Amino acid sequence: MIQSMEDILNVQNMQVIVGCDSDSVIDVAQHHDYVTQNSRHRDVVVSLIEVRKIIKTALLFRKIKGHADKLKPFHLLSRLEPLNVYCDKTAKCARVTLEPVHTSSSPFFKEGISTWINDQKLYCNAKDYLTDKYQKNDSQFESIDWLASK
Repeated sequence: MIQSMEDILNVQNMQVIVGCDSDSVIDVAQHHDYVTQNSRHRDVVVSLIEVRKIIKTALLFRKIKGHADKLKPFHLLSRLEPLNVYCDKTAKCARVTLEPVHTSSSPFFKEGISTWINDQKLYCNAKDYLTDKYQKNDSQFESIDWLASK
């Protein structure tokens, strides 16, 4: 669509704001032309790099607070925050649909946990939270003997 506007309408000096809740995605997509195979969010970063190469329009990256809807009422969110909430929910639904069926002996598998920081409740899946926080992959997570730690 942007490329069509550039070519057909001869629109110049356009800017597109790209909101993202990940500093690392913003950094790589904005300043680099390559991303490693095992990079987190690789699909998103590669897409942004490709778009940046194709269009003349400037992409302006803006950091958005992730899960802002958990911290304040929806009507108080900034212009880009509701889009981020929608994208997160859509991505989560797609991931659940596309991921293969997985079984685990972990007592935490698919169990929700709640964590409170400064009287703010954080919502997450225990496995996702722990793997993200400690940069572990699925096989490392599965190798933990959770029953022995009781």
